[in-house]
Amino acid sequence: MDVRGSPYTASFCEETPAKMNTLIGPALQKSAIGTIESLQAFMKDTTEGVSLKEKDLTEVRTLLGVKENVEKVSTRNDDIMLMLDQLQESLRLLLANNLAKESHQKQCNKLFDEFVALKKAAKDTSKEIKPLVNSEMQKNVNYIGKLEEDLKGFQQQMKKRDFYKYNCGREAALEKLDGVFEEIRVYEDRIEDLGWNACKFGNPEAIETP
Repeated sequence: MDVRGSPYTASFCEETPAKMNTLIGPALQKSAIGTIESLQAFMKDTTEGVSLKEKDLTEVRTLLGVKENVEKVSTRNDDIMLMLDQLQESLRLLLANNLAKESHQKQCNKLFDEFVALKKAAKDTSKEIKPLVNSEMQKNVNYIGKLEEDLKGFQQQMKKRDFYKYNCGREAALEKLDGVFEEIRVYEDRIEDLGWNACKFGNPEAIETP
């Protein structure tokens, strides 16, 4: 059933102990501690992710990793703020009933401060990497164009090879085709890499893959 005024739905299980359904029961305590741990991990990992310290941004995968973490801060902003607000209210209730420690409240306050700092760091990083992201995105588009030209040339070249001719013979043709399959795998790897980059750069339409 929907819980009015919230993004949640409620469900019930007959096997669940009755005490788990009480407002200040062990379920709320466990949830609060779990939320603290989850948010701490998010702050730590994402703060490291948006940091440019000791990162070679000329490496495309590294640059895209930073970009992804910067975007994560923005896309998850509402979700994280909701988690923080819920955690704060839960701890207030638990503390009032001596079911939580002051250290938990201090951790919650620290998480609020860390998220403010994280959003600022992400904003600063976004400005710094934007020119490089645009440049590398255009390079990827150019590489895709070159790949398309190479594939057209490869297809045309196939018709000129010996195995395409009747007098090549079955055994010789099969032997030569083994080398062709290896060439095709190289093209497939290029398509996969460039397609992955295009998706991460936010323009997956730049390359069409089956």
